[in-house]
Amino acid sequence: MEEMDIVKHLVMNIGTRLSGSTGEKEAAKYLASKFREIGLEVDLYKYRFLGWDLLEEPVLEMLSPRKEKIPCAPNIYSSSTPEEGAEGTLKYIGKVRRRTRSELDKYAIISEDGEEAAYVIGTDQRVPRNGVRDPRFPMPEVNVASEVKKMLASLRRGGVPVRMRLRLKAKFDPEAFSYNVIATLKGRKHPERIIIMTAHLDTQINTVGANDNAAGISVLFNIAKRLSRTGTSKTVRFCIFGGEEYGMYGSRHYENRLKETGELSNVEYVICFDEVGRKDQTHRFRATNEWLEIKLKKTLEKLEAEKMLGKDLIEDFPRRWMIRAFGSDHAAFVEDGVPAISIGGGGYTGYSHTGSSGDQDTLDKVSSEIITYKADIGLHLLEELDAV
Repeated sequence: MEEMDIVKHLVMNIGTRLSGSTGEKEAAKYLASKFREIGLEVDLYKYRFLGWDLLEEPVLEMLSPRKEKIPCAPNIYSSSTPEEGAEGTLKYIGKVRRRTRSELDKYAIISEDGEEAAYVIGTDQRVPRNGVRDPRFPMPEVNVASEVKKMLASLRRGGVPVRMRLRLKAKFDPEAFSYNVIATLKGRKHPERIIIMTAHLDTQINTVGANDNAAGISVLFNIAKRLSRTGTSKTVRFCIFGGEEYGMYGSRHYENRLKETGELSNVEYVICFDEVGRKDQTHRFRATNEWLEIKLKKTLEKLEAEKMLGKDLIEDFPRRWMIRAFGSDHAAFVEDGVPAISIGGGGYTGYSHTGSSGDQDTLDKVSSEIITYKADIGLHLLEELDAV
């Protein structure tokens, strides 16, 4: 199966595809060539963004009431601590929400001069997972797992003071470049009417990104390959965006380009694939309006999706969460009024973003059967939406 060959090449031959890295660039060139091979028009272009790189794995230590090294995962756009680390008393800031509907516990390490020197975020995850913080406010910041969150809450309730030290070394790069691959299959009847199908190119820190998101790319290629033989009535653009993990920079850059040229008004809807290739994951389908949801339900019923993927597949579209947080590559389009369907997976409770805890998003977790099935869903959706 050629689509699994794509996953294998991205995961095993290229590996980590952090935004702005040589791995991301190599993956973009490889995918551009694959889409050209099946006859699509391909535009491979780069854009500048604020890059970031982790130079050393962070070290978080509890100094009192006992000495203990605590596993942690850094957030993208965290700044560096001093060489000796950020050390001080742990202060509870409060509950926060980021890319998840669950509440996280935010703590600050308070330095000797009373300043917030670094942040520790207690999550509900069984292992620490990487995330992204707002680059406008760079601070050293790491996430810790649910067991640590419970432990810190217990100490806090008991009035036990906690002292911690965090060492983190990272680098910002204002001259970084990321890449978008735009593969176009021009429609026969209505070439001016555009459907966008997306998957992101890049990975999180220290992960090969098998499910997040080599699997999504494979689904897109599977659909494109089949449609390249039959053609479509409307134009379908297969967009593989870089920079998603850093804040969906690639999709935002492209959406803004379409807006500036006036072409955005020709985009009828967007279908986004992100974390779609594991058999044992949560399978999530969301639509931004009632018409798309009806078409989505009809497609899933026709393909007997509950037998393959489980029950309660369709969720309400979390518009406020997508805007408050980062969502995925449909977000920029939705914010400007373009309808969208999001086909996703494990989300914040999945196996992605775990590279700093030992990579769990590996090739053995991805199912070729599920990838083909998700491509079938994508093709049937296009039929339901009169695009083919």
